[in-house]
Amino acid sequence: MCGITGVWFRGGEKDVSSALRLMNQVIIHRGPDAGGIWVSPEQTGLGFGHRRLSILDLSPEGAQPKASQSGNFVITFNGEIYNFKELRSDLESRGVRFRGHSDTEVLLAGFEAWGIQKTVERAVGMFAFGVWDVQKRTLTLARDRIGEKPLYYANTPDGFVFGSELRSLKQCPGFSFSVSPESVGWYLRYGYVPAPLSIYQGVKKLLPGTIIEIRDAGHFVSEPIPYWSAIDACLRGAQLPYPGSFQDGVKELDKLLTSVIENQMLSDVPLGAFLSGGIDSSIVVALMQKISRQPVRTFSIGFDEQGYNEAPYAKAVAHHLGTNHTELYIKGSDALAVVPMLSRTFDEPFSDSSQIPTYLVSKLAKSQVTVALSGDGGDESFAGYTRYHVADRLIRSFARVPKPIASPLGGFIERKSRILAALSGQRQSKWLKLGATLKASGWEKIYDEMLVTWPSSRFPSSLNIPTVCELRGIQTTLNKIAVENPILASQILDLQTYLPDDIMVKVDRSAMAVSLESRAPFLDHRVVEFGASLPIEMKVRNGQGKAIVRELLYQYVPRTMVDRPKMGFGIPIGDWLKGPLRTWCGDLLNSKDLRNDIGVDWSDIRSIWASGDENVIVNQYRIWNAVILADWLNHQ
Repeated sequence: MCGITGVWFRGGEKDVSSALRLMNQVIIHRGPDAGGIWVSPEQTGLGFGHRRLSILDLSPEGAQPKASQSGNFVITFNGEIYNFKELRSDLESRGVRFRGHSDTEVLLAGFEAWGIQKTVERAVGMFAFGVWDVQKRTLTLARDRIGEKPLYYANTPDGFVFGSELRSLKQCPGFSFSVSPESVGWYLRYGYVPAPLSIYQGVKKLLPGTIIEIRDAGHFVSEPIPYWSAIDACLRGAQLPYPGSFQDGVKELDKLLTSVIENQMLSDVPLGAFLSGGIDSSIVVALMQKISRQPVRTFSIGFDEQGYNEAPYAKAVAHHLGTNHTELYIKGSDALAVVPMLSRTFDEPFSDSSQIPTYLVSKLAKSQVTVALSGDGGDESFAGYTRYHVADRLIRSFARVPKPIASPLGGFIERKSRILAALSGQRQSKWLKLGATLKASGWEKIYDEMLVTWPSSRFPSSLNIPTVCELRGIQTTLNKIAVENPILASQILDLQTYLPDDIMVKVDRSAMAVSLESRAPFLDHRVVEFGASLPIEMKVRNGQGKAIVRELLYQYVPRTMVDRPKMGFGIPIGDWLKGPLRTWCGDLLNSKDLRNDIGVDWSDIRSIWASGDENVIVNQYRIWNAVILADWLNHQ
């Protein structure tokens, strides 16, 4: 796991090496072990930077940026190719000889043998890279299928620039960016800025599963070229469903996940796992322990607030499996110490409050290991989120309400809830949500209301933000799928948006902030494709998702130890807002320096903040969104 940077200046008069040194300096946390810079000897204004977190091949042969043996390709690479040994064997059978043992060297040899796109299609892993083709004079950027690794890029009058984090781009001389009011709107609505947008105008995130080609210092930049698509993978699975029985599927999943985890446990440095005690992390740890000859090192975070505390369940699972377990209980004061760092850690406004325990468990794990496996991705592939089933029931129920009645009824409920709020002094958020959902037409609008942190009924009118489906141009396709299978449509949308833009951002930035590599076996595209091929009855039973994953886990852990309502990895943000975080939040929201040119109605947030503790708890996510935005703006 590393950090990458790159520039391609127009004109050639700028100092490429100096620019790359500045860009590398601000991402040392992504690669504290070594750093490197390569500048094209052809005076093209092109160069790459790299910061290295040494995981595989700790020798100098693993250093980057790295050139292929022929010198025709030069790469700066972030990530891991889990099947690099298989690719290496194939290449060796063709006569290729290797100097070291890194996956980067295998990628470069693959580019020479098969070409860039064909190599990426054969690679299994998480990655983001930039590669220069000397002969074709073409720069290519690529990102992994699910979007585990980040990649930002911008094309400006001075040239083309890319990097793992926005802070690198901001260090590049001559490049200046302004905050996008549109992106602020997306952030307020969802708690993150969805790809391909970034918080800055003119800066994009490369979409997962795509590559782009750049020529002539950015005078030509291709549209993202897909080499893998979650929609296509899920549609193939639906059209060619898994033919075996439920028990056959359990055996197949056991075999597949065991193989994936065995590859992901390959490391030349200490390795462990995050363990929440939930279904996904527990099965990952169970299979790791089955493979390992030594106790796996596991890590979990606990809370004093019992409604959020899964630490006892994690401890019980760890004891049953025989892992070497470490836990840490955190309080509001611990959160207070982390919160002021969030804007610098994420370098875009990002308000998923589970960022706090994710950072803290990463820091805990880093004290003993350099690589940690997680259970992320199980919900999206195996229909684990409660909202999938709620949306399914709502859509089927609302389908019985005539359209001429549904919208007026929704509006009536919204108006009544506001009257009740005025009389009682409390926000009627549940009724407002129901009213908004009734007014919504079709799967897309209904499911979107379940995703947002800022309900449509209370969204600033100056920020006219469509759904994330519309942003990605997939609403027509997913609405058609939802007619027959609303749960599948919801899974596909999350695989393309919420998972890479929220969950993976949270995990990548939190782990890399402490120089820890995180790996997610459930995000291997073969596991995603297998999940997509399963009939819905293999994923959902008795109203519970992840049925097949649960059944597999029962073979390793007693049912009574893991069967309980899903808790997620949240924190008691409402209690902390009116407790240890009260002063910090109040100072931010009441600041006279808050920007008024980005479409945010700060007065509305201030009125909620001042209206009492109960109202703060009801609107905790809206307040948290606004507070994080205010703090981020202060650091620009």
